[in-house]
Amino acid sequence: MRHTVLCGTLALLVAVFLASACGDPQEGGTYPGEPMATIRGWVEVVRPVESEAPRACLLWSVTSSSPDVLTTADSPVSGSFPARFEIDLVRPPPDSALNDLGSDGRVGLSVVVAYDDRDGDGRVTFCEEGDPGQCEDGLLGGCPDHAVVWLPEEVRPGTYLEQFLGGTPPAGYHLMEVVRANPDFGDRDSLRPLDAGFDTEITIILSDQESDFEWPDFLK
Repeated sequence: MRHTVLCGTLALLVAVFLASACGDPQEGGTYPGEPMATIRGWVEVVRPVESEAPRACLLWSVTSSSPDVLTTADSPVSGSFPARFEIDLVRPPPDSALNDLGSDGRVGLSVVVAYDDRDGDGRVTFCEEGDPGQCEDGLLGGCPDHAVVWLPEEVRPGTYLEQFLGGTPPAGYHLMEVVRANPDFGDRDSLRPLDAGFDTEITIILSDQESDFEWPDFLK
């Protein structure tokens, strides 16, 4: 059955969305372990969306290769209904999801997205140059104002990553805010640390209109 989700029926989508998103933490009878970090927040319906199999995932952008590659890393999801969500990050992203900047270091850049898993493969499928708006599975929404960053090692002073990330964060997962057209970064989008880190709650926006989303430069 196809569900049309309005603000008044948000519980239906979020219940399915959270129960099915990005894999079962007990799938195969294997406990994934304690989370390295947890993303928490709210789901907001801006415009009605339709979905038969809504899911959520981190969307990792790899722009250090040519052509650009967009890939996802699964994360177990749990939450309370109707509008809250939690995504436990229980492992690092795969090496294929990292940007290798040579002497400037390596970094994983991602945003949280919601999508309609039309082909039922449990993974988001993209086409046409990796544009998030051209998702074959059907993009339902996401959080374009925050990024989840993975650093396999501490950022060194004086590097490109220090400029882009607004500091020298240590290795591990980080939740950061997107800075639009940063004049200190050549009027391009950059990131900056959040004082509260993963205690900051983010918002996933659901909409059937691409114009409701301003994705950061590193996803374009």
